[in-house]
Amino acid sequence: MDLFGGSGTISLNVVADYIVYNDINNYVCEILEGISNEKIDDILEYLYRYIEIYRQTNQNKEGFEQLRDYYNAGNRGWKILYLLMCYSFNHQFRFNTAHQYNSSFGKDRSRFNDRLKQNLITAKQKIDETDIAFMSGSFIEFDFSDFNENDFVYCDPPYHNSTGNYNDGKRGFEGWNAEHEGALRNLLDKLNGQDVRWALSNNLTCNTTLEDWARDRNYIVIDIQSDYDNCNYQKKKKGKDREVLITNI
Repeated sequence: MDLFGGSGTISLNVVADYIVYNDINNYVCEILEGISNEKIDDILEYLYRYIEIYRQTNQNKEGFEQLRDYYNAGNRGWKILYLLMCYSFNHQFRFNTAHQYNSSFGKDRSRFNDRLKQNLITAKQKIDETDIAFMSGSFIEFDFSDFNENDFVYCDPPYHNSTGNYNDGKRGFEGWNAEHEGALRNLLDKLNGQDVRWALSNNLTCNTTLEDWARDRNYIVIDIQSDYDNCNYQKKKKGKDREVLITNI
């Protein structure tokens, strides 16, 4: 199970008999489920039609804002949302507290180009080849009572004490605070007691108490070489990042 599925990169690149994708952001889930349910030719035809209608280029801010207004006026299909994301700044996917899409225009950079087209085609192929179920909900609400040693749970949650925009709870979705962090650790301890295998991605530079928790329970902490030079992630403490994978296997 991919408990904090996000873009679906993990779900679509692992080998498993059956995969459950979950993310609290229902809009992301709807995009992946929509790709699953429609033919790729129909998806591309729809995207190119709206690119033409709203004159979408990486120079046309007015066209982007008109498409954004069209979406927020009630035309909230997943393909329009996907197209907006393609032309948004850094391809960021943001809503306000009223669940109105409010990402800004990605002038000179963001557009639906050949690379994004191929990524979409590849995602469709992988989804079609995978036995996968899509769910949208809080990790706290998921029922793990039937999980056992034959199951694996992967967690890539928001990083506690980072300043990522997904942490503040002001964008129409639940944020991530000490209570969420504690609930996730309790869940992983519970899964360990059920002999369920799991892995947790995190950052010890931000999440300073996580390593003590892992060591106290004899979980394995694996350092990963990574950096955040080209992403929107920010940490409160400056210095070298310590990205880790924590696992009970």
